[in-house]
Amino acid sequence: MSLRDRLIDWIVSRPPGEGGRPFLLGLAGGQGIGKSYLSQQIEERSAGRVAILSLDDYYLTKAQRAALAEEVHPLLATRGVPGTHDIQALSVAIDTLSAAGEGAQTLLRRFDKITDDTLPPAQWGRFSGRPSVIVVEGWCMNARPVPDAGLSVPLNSLEREQDAGEVWRRYANARLAGDYRAFFDRFDSSVLLKPASFDMVIRWRIEQEVSNYRDKGLSPPEDLEDRIVAFVANYERITRRLIEDDAGFDIVIEVSGPARDWRLVRPDTL
Repeated sequence: MSLRDRLIDWIVSRPPGEGGRPFLLGLAGGQGIGKSYLSQQIEERSAGRVAILSLDDYYLTKAQRAALAEEVHPLLATRGVPGTHDIQALSVAIDTLSAAGEGAQTLLRRFDKITDDTLPPAQWGRFSGRPSVIVVEGWCMNARPVPDAGLSVPLNSLEREQDAGEVWRRYANARLAGDYRAFFDRFDSSVLLKPASFDMVIRWRIEQEVSNYRDKGLSPPEDLEDRIVAFVANYERITRRLIEDDAGFDIVIEVSGPARDWRLVRPDTL
């Protein structure tokens, strides 16, 4: 049995907790690493036992991020870093699923990355009943904040040119240490799909965005690669932190190469 199959079986077989509370699992990994595909496989094998929620579906709306950009820093208009998600709404969705009765229909928010905004409720997902397991997948799930001393040195041209005062990166880091950490602490277990290098994240992200456009019957723009490189710079600091510090995760799988090959790092067996 492949490592992927063993992981899926482990997740699907998690028993609910006391009083039927769903087992809560966080799934982290770099952009384009395959979290969504893995989540789809988990859902397909679970026979309705597992509810999948994506951190990406709980971004603040475009209008909310525009307001945050006015109040705190212009870079917060761009979705991605901690502080640009609606963590409260995601927590409510988890609570609603955890208390759902038989036949209850729980709406799960959906975000459209092409329009960069939350879809109307009529286009949201639904989950029937109460799941035994809730998986929340997202690029920065369970990430630890960067030590303050490391924030002073710009990591890339985006930080150097657009965040010279360090307001944006310190705001995101403070949110990661605050309400995001309180949210992550709710989880029973966590899995990290760990990129072997940051360069792979850029390549995978480009492939992912090309696929997103084609799924909608659209042609990717000619400057897509340049735009992705600039966009991923928003994620670089925390992604590198995840690559360098995986101590907070129960299961760590290194992913490498064009085929996204898996290697189990921790535990010794699965």
